[in-house]
Amino acid sequence: MPLARRIFLLVSGAFVVLLSITAAAIALSFSSTLVATTEATLQLVMQQNQRTVNAALTRVDGLVVDLDNDRYLYEQLVRRAGERSVDQSIARQEIGRHLIRTVYVPLRTSFSRVNYWFFVDERVGASDLYRSYVFPASRISTTAQAVGQPFYAAAIAADGRVAWSSDPARPGRIRAASVIRGLFSPVAIPDLGILLIELDVADLLGDVQRSGIGDRSGYLLIDPAGIIHPVGAEAPAVLPEAVWRVLRGERATARPIADGDRLYSVLRLDNGWQLVGITPIDGLNQHSLRVANVIALITIIALGVVLLLSFIIARSVSRPIASLAHAMRQADLAGAPALADRASRDTLEIAALYAAYQAQISHIRQLLAQVYQSGIEVKQAEIRALQAQINPHFLYNTLDAISWSARDQGVADVPAIVSSLANILRYSIDDSERPATLAEELAIVADYLAIQNYCYGLAITLDATDVADLVGNVPRLTLQPIVENAILHGFLERGVRAGAIRLRGIVLPAGITIEIENPGPADIAALQALLDGPAPPRRHGMRNVHRRLRMLFGDAAGLSVHAAPGGGLVVALHLPAAGRAAAPGGG
Repeated sequence: MPLARRIFLLVSGAFVVLLSITAAAIALSFSSTLVATTEATLQLVMQQNQRTVNAALTRVDGLVVDLDNDRYLYEQLVRRAGERSVDQSIARQEIGRHLIRTVYVPLRTSFSRVNYWFFVDERVGASDLYRSYVFPASRISTTAQAVGQPFYAAAIAADGRVAWSSDPARPGRIRAASVIRGLFSPVAIPDLGILLIELDVADLLGDVQRSGIGDRSGYLLIDPAGIIHPVGAEAPAVLPEAVWRVLRGERATARPIADGDRLYSVLRLDNGWQLVGITPIDGLNQHSLRVANVIALITIIALGVVLLLSFIIARSVSRPIASLAHAMRQADLAGAPALADRASRDTLEIAALYAAYQAQISHIRQLLAQVYQSGIEVKQAEIRALQAQINPHFLYNTLDAISWSARDQGVADVPAIVSSLANILRYSIDDSERPATLAEELAIVADYLAIQNYCYGLAITLDATDVADLVGNVPRLTLQPIVENAILHGFLERGVRAGAIRLRGIVLPAGITIEIENPGPADIAALQALLDGPAPPRRHGMRNVHRRLRMLFGDAAGLSVHAAPGGGLVVALHLPAAGRAAAPGGG
């Protein structure tokens, strides 16, 4: 059997078995899981609806509290208007406009349909303005118009709280009534009046209706008298007895109640009313059927994708192997047939791969031998190049000869400069792997500064009294690039011919820090970025010192820059305690 077919059958079989097990497990647990999930979702929706309705009721309670604390309303109601009709008209307008601002406008921000009436207590001065006004034609009248109304008795019994009720003569509407007691009133006048607010049930439950599960969900408001206020397409006018038992408190349940083709959910509101949600079961079944159809469609698509992926995987694995085997057979026809004859037809490609592998191993061995021979030749060339280099002692002797010749001819400056150059050359070549002491580094820096002063006609001094007494080792030529940078940017570029480069040593428990200060300005951020950033296109001595210290002593070592207090640039060289005692080879 070809390798491609075997891979295809193996991969597709594994995928199909896994897919079948998954589909069977989903089918077994789908029904119960969906029902439980639907009930849990229904409860969450109902609890959210309960909070929504309670929030609307709380807004009405807050409005009543605001009126109890309304000093302006209190002053307008307890004050008697003048005898003139114009004064009385102005007083009525002030009270009416104030009630619009404090009652109607706030409620209209939450409800689309709002009615309100205010009944002025007969004992307050403003009651004389409204004795001829009748309810419900007038928004403001006296409590004489409210006596005998159902909401009046409920408001008096509520004793300052909001009393919710309904009027059979106005179906679909609910009322909230409360006694308004000005907190500024004396004991003789405890009440300012009664506020009556009328809201539409559909308006109160508008957000609730839109949050139902399915388009056919409905809701009921049940008042303490058992009057049903339906909202929605599936809100019946009659409830099952099982639901009434829950409403009357005869049965406690937190789960939806199934009766016939509906699910009922009951929750109590803050005002003592109860919210009943009705969800058709057939709507849930249709939802389940849609989910089942989607799962079946996904399973069919997944099966097709599995077969296609199996074919692609098998083809992608077998074709390269076959092609590689063919190429290897062509590359080494001597060893491959013998192994292929010993292999079965099912493993022909593997046998060819193995034979070609053996041939490649032999070829690699030949290449390794060639590389080894090339390495020997390169090493010999390096040895010959080293042998051809000029002996450093020849350079020292030549410089000494130049120095003595200049001294004999009476040139005073040349011997000192040649001596400094010889010192630097000897320092950089002889025993370059050995770390240097700070005293040796300072001596070389002094020689380098002498050469620069001579070449450029400078008068730069080196103040290193604080560093000369420090004990420690550093890699060779660590301070010279920093001093070179100070001469170039601190003096030459600025046209300054004289000045001082100051070195300060700071001993810390973690190590020592040497600060090199020059008077020249510098871009601190750009210089720090040069030290820590990627390598610049040209060599930079300070960056090389920074990188070398990092490689030798770790991230605690290196260079940093900052501005000097009086102007200028300070380059700080940090050496950890472990590194300054015995630095590794100069590198």
